[in-house]
Amino acid sequence: MSLLRRAWEGWKRFGRRLGDIQARVLLTVFYFTIVAPFALVVRLATDPLAVRRGTPKGWRPRPEPTGTPLERARRQA
Repeated sequence: MSLLRRAWEGWKRFGRRLGDIQARVLLTVFYFTIVAPFALVVRLATDPLAVRRGTPKGWRPRPEPTGTPLERARRQA
């Protein structure tokens, strides 16, 4: 195997390892700067399950269905 070929193969192995490390670092930074703060804001600002005080308890009223049963069945698809 020629010297250039061996050098090229070594460079590709090194580049692959370096790329893996960079990807992990960049994704970690992205997670802690974008995703985690957004999740904290959403968690503190919303109450999708209505478990906090001041929200009505029990069953929530369901809106009356509109249209015929056949039309409602077609809309499900």
